[in-house]
Amino acid sequence: MIVWQAKDAADVRPYGINWKPMLADGDTLATATLTLVVGAVIDSQTNDDTTTMAVISGGVNGRSAKFTALLTTTDGFTFEETIYLPIISSACSTYMPSTATKRDLFEMAFEECGLPGYSFTAQPNEIASALRRLDATMRELEVQGVKLGYNFPAEVGASDPDDPALIPDYAINGVAGQLALRIAPGLGKALSPEQKRGASLGMVAMQAASKVVPQVRLPRTTPKGSGNQPYATWYPYIADANCCAWPKSPF
Repeated sequence: MIVWQAKDAADVRPYGINWKPMLADGDTLATATLTLVVGAVIDSQTNDDTTTMAVISGGVNGRSAKFTALLTTTDGFTFEETIYLPIISSACSTYMPSTATKRDLFEMAFEECGLPGYSFTAQPNEIASALRRLDATMRELEVQGVKLGYNFPAEVGASDPDDPALIPDYAINGVAGQLALRIAPGLGKALSPEQKRGASLGMVAMQAASKVVPQVRLPRTTPKGSGNQPYATWYPYIADANCCAWPKSPF
């Protein structure tokens, strides 16, 4: 699994894969094909003996693009890689690392329910249920305006537990807490008031980080200030930016 450096949806950028660590001495690429699964556009791709280069454009900010790369070598070996590309607005000036897998998230939710890994081994049906809940919870959060760039599968529950979640690390506790609230009743568990408060604080942090500050025009009744002479004394208020009927100066 490869995670490329994030890009803005408006960016058109080159990305590369160095296959050399996978190749035996003297082995080279025979073919290498990068295929889009979801979320962006492959404008072009080229190969040399050890590297695949591609120019990627498009995408939706707050979503992650996914690609597969299939390699065959001159010695007859075949490799397949899954590649993720976070699409993040360039307005986000601070880079937030993303290091959690989906397994990390639901295991933390199990811990919140009093089922830590050292004493509890989740069965395949419990893992599948937790993944379904996780995917559904992230869709629910997205509708509420909390868009974290989560790695959504093609359909709810179709994730691999070891897929990267692609959410920023500041959201890990919040997502795990929200998931714990949803799976605890099915596990016969009840969260304590302190745990519920922790889940609520995590939700507040995610909402604060995802909040978009609206652009609001100043009302016409906003005072200009005394420095805006000569209009300040005769017409002391802000006029609409596209107003074509500016008053003439009496001076």
